[in-house]
Amino acid sequence: MRGSLILLAALMACSDSSGPPHAPVLTTQLSSTAVGINGVLAVTLSASNPTDTTEQIAYTTPEPVYAEIKLGGQWRSGFVAGGFGGIDTLVLPSGADTALGVVSVLFTPPAQQSLAPAALSDNESFAIAPGMYDVRACFTPPGPTGAQGGSVVQGTCGNGVSFDLTP
Repeated sequence: MRGSLILLAALMACSDSSGPPHAPVLTTQLSSTAVGINGVLAVTLSASNPTDTTEQIAYTTPEPVYAEIKLGGQWRSGFVAGGFGGIDTLVLPSGADTALGVVSVLFTPPAQQSLAPAALSDNESFAIAPGMYDVRACFTPPGPTGAQGGSVVQGTCGNGVSFDLTP
């Protein structure tokens, strides 16, 4: 019995779970750490490849990146005009670090209808009160091959970053 436990511990130590990640690393970057109501915050999703192999990311277009804000402990998307038109890819060679896309996030007072002005393109809108929030950038991967129409595909997101929404 004791020999079996030692063998099991040795096998676990040899597993490759401690090796480098096998997927691009996604990070969220902000244009500022503070923004006011009726102000716009640029939220960027960057992808880096720490592996020694080339990685590829597939995403839906024309707006590849959207933002989510943590409200009540849950990540929520804002109002986004537009839709998905196609699929594009980004190839990341070993050691690459690049922006996947940027979304302009507009903040309006909670009582105001959360509609983004036509002057902004690639935008998203949130109607929330001033305070500290976490935001993260995400992209929508294409659905699985053969998926039924109307199926929901979860987004893939970078890390959450704090910012201060001021009056």
